[in-house]
Amino acid sequence: MGDGFVQPIYRSLTEPILILGVPRGLCYLNGAIASAFAIGLHSFLILPFCFVIHVVGRHLAKKDPYFFEGWQQYVRMKKYYYV
Repeated sequence: MGDGFVQPIYRSLTEPILILGVPRGLCYLNGAIASAFAIGLHSFLILPFCFVIHVVGRHLAKKDPYFFEGWQQYVRMKKYYYV
């Protein structure tokens, strides 16, 4: 190990894929809901709501990129200990 051989570790292998600062699933879901309401129902009042959801998701993903994955596991987990 002391011969000076260094192997680079690329960030793309260690960090999750984020689109516009949020995880892919949240971005796709938010975009689908916004486009369905805006194009299908001609209700553009949903756009500010979706923008707020995106900003909150970006804030949470900036603090912890794996927040949404951990939250999904928490929701799926059975409650064994009732406190």
